[in-house]
Formats: sequence, structure tokens, C-alpha cells
Amino acid sequence: MNRRLEKDIKTMLCDEMASLGIYYAVDESDMRRGFTLIFGPEDSRYANCPLLFSVEYPLDYPISPPIVRILTSDGHTRFHPNLYIEGKVCLSILGTYPGPSWVSSMNIGSVFKSIISLLDNNPIVNEPGWESYNEKHPAAKAYADFVEFHLVKHTLKEYEKYRDGKNTLWSHFSDTFEQFWPNHLEKIQNRLKLKALDEPNHCTNILYGMQGTIHWAKLLPRT
Repeated sequence: MNRRLEKDIKTMLCDEMASLGIYYAVDESDMRRGFTLIFGPEDSRYANCPLLFSVEYPLDYPISPPIVRILTSDGHTRFHPNLYIEGKVCLSILGTYPGPSWVSSMNIGSVFKSIISLLDNNPIVNEPGWESYNEKHPAAKAYADFVEFHLVKHTLKEYEKYRDGKNTLWSHFSDTFEQFWPNHLEKIQNRLKLKALDEPNHCTNILYGMQGTIHWAKLLPRT
């Protein structure tokens, strides 16, 4: 492993990244691979929900950018315009979108700071042609509502598997989840109690052809 890569990995493990809700785990079988966990920022549609990514460093890193893929998926919801269901992460600095390209002075931390900056209350504006849609626009709100519900639903399903001792993506970050997840879970449950008062909403013609029913009350813990 070259010194630059070693330095960048240490940067990912520093307190600054943790303060942003960004955590990193090295793949023990290959130091050129790793995993990143992001907890969605407070006061956003993604709040308290974990998003997990794989990271792979090419042999000529940092001349070439890392290869980053999102692993969090329920198989049918595109949680963000820049995060594809099949795993693609769409960022110009990764070479997956037009715009300012990667330069060798950047590091893997630059990538995840960029990603977390995109996780807000109106994600639809990141889709080309939708930049002018404010969060009160019906189409923008419908997409954000749909994403928020299905991300929370997926998060709770993953938590159940993790709690039951099943091997999940969360297992790469067992220490982090042990320390921080109870607080995140409490906040998600408080959000559920409020949103459970909403009537079910059957959504059609959501961006990317998504559709389904938003029914928050069904996500409440069984008693």
C-alpha cells in the first residue's frame, strides 16, 4: 500500500469525519478496498438513516479517483438522483457525471463530503432539468416523501436482521452501531410516531417511474 493511500485512509478514520457522520472500515482481506457508512444529516429527509458504500482504490490512486458504489438498496427505490439502485454513485469527481473532474490533491474524504452535502430536504433538484423545483412543488415533495418513507422502512428491516445476529452490511461497523445507533433509532421512532398520524398515500408517477404506498403507521413497532 502506498503512503498516500495510507494517509488518506487515516484521514477517513479521524474525528472530523466522525463529526460529520462519516465512518470508514478497511476490508481486512484487501487494504485497497473498504466500506464507508454515512448517517443521514439531521434536519434532512435522510436523517439518522445509514447509507453504506463500497470503496475500491485503483493501482494508480490518487492519479485516478476511487471507485465508489452505494450498497444500501431495497431493490426498487432510487434514494437520491445521484445514487442509482444498481449501485452507481453519480459525481463528477468520480468520473461518473459531467463537471469538475478528480485531481490528485483530492482524497476519499472529499468524495464523501460531497455525497453528504447532497443529502437534504429537496433531493430532486440534483436531477438535470429539475433544478428550479423548490421543495413545496408537488413533484418535488412527492419524490422526497417517497424516498424518506422507503429509506426508513429499509433501515428498520436492516436493523431487525442486524439485531437478530444475521450477517448484514452493518456488520462492518458493529462498534459504530453499538455506540451511535441507539440514539439514531430513538430519533427515527419519534419521527414515526408523528408521521403515523398521516393518512396512507398511494403514489404514482414518482420520478424514475417509482410507485407505491406511503403508510407510516405500518412501520410502528408491533405491540
